Amino acid sequence: MKDRSAAWVAWTLWGAVACLLALAGVFAALNASLTEPLSYILLSVDFLAVAFIGALVAARQPANPIGWLLLGIMVVMSVVFAGDGYAVYGLYTRPGSLPGSLWAAWASGWLWVIVIGSFLTFVPLLFPTGRLPSPRWRLLGWLTGAFLASAACVLALRPQIDLEARVGAVRNPIGIDPMADLARWVDGPGAALSSSSPWRL
Repeated sequence: MKDRSAAWVAWTLWGAVACLLALAGVFAALNASLTEPLSYILLSVDFLAVAFIGALVAARQPANPIGWLLLGIMVVMSVVFAGDGYAVYGLYTRPGSLPGSLWAAWASGWLWVIVIGSFLTFVPLLFPTGRLPSPRWRLLGWLTGAFLASAACVLALRPQIDLEARVGAVRNPIGIDPMADLARWVDGPGAALSSSSPWRL
């Protein structure tokens, strides 16, 4: 990818993050009785800053995957933010007012584990050159990827979706009961990570 094209794509993605977080902010205001607006503001600033760093690296060094990885993580994280707010509004603030609210809750309920897991594992592994420290680390990378994919599948199929916006849980449209115990195992070590969403506090 040419430098000019890479810069255009990078800053477009940063703009997408900003727009999605703004949309999430609108829902945070509309769901004010069920959310934590201050937490949203603080986390949004953090995410915009990380996305800015990613865009800067991707625009200046497009061959280094670190910038694109940070951007991709923040794009999906902002989708989770907006999806959480959309779901809470459509399911609780004004029930039935927004189409696909339950599916937005479903997507937000499992995407976060991939996003935050990638941020805490692949970013440190690839920083700063964009390459693993040595070929011996490749196995860890594959194992981490397999674990995150498996954890996401478990959460996607658990019987209940935890919105944690002072509203409890909703029934997963594709959930299966045998996944309940596995989901609790995934949520256990991931409880602190899930606090990255303003609706999970």
